[in-house]
Amino acid sequence: METKYFHTALFSQEHTISQVDWRAWDLEEKFDLKHEKVDIPDHISSKCIAITKFFNLNFSAIDMIFTDDGNYVFLELNPNGQWAWLEEKVGHPLRDSIIDFLLIG
Repeated sequence: METKYFHTALFSQEHTISQVDWRAWDLEEKFDLKHEKVDIPDHISSKCIAITKFFNLNFSAIDMIFTDDGNYVFLELNPNGQWAWLEEKVGHPLRDSIIDFLLIG
């Protein structure tokens, strides 16, 4: 089965409350944190795939920061990261991709 990845940018720096921790958007003020489908460079995608395979995972949610000077900074790999809200916010077909993986392999 082909490797699939779904890149999403969260624009946490647009709001003071979410600048340190983007999760605050859903806990306190319930403002509309901008989410957007994005493309990332192939060499960054390759590193994400490599670390996922290194830990023998079939799925991972990887958090990164894209800096003002154009660099990607790895924060963490979540082997069971949350994803359902990304389908709602930007339309990534994560549920169907997971189902296909489980049924087809």
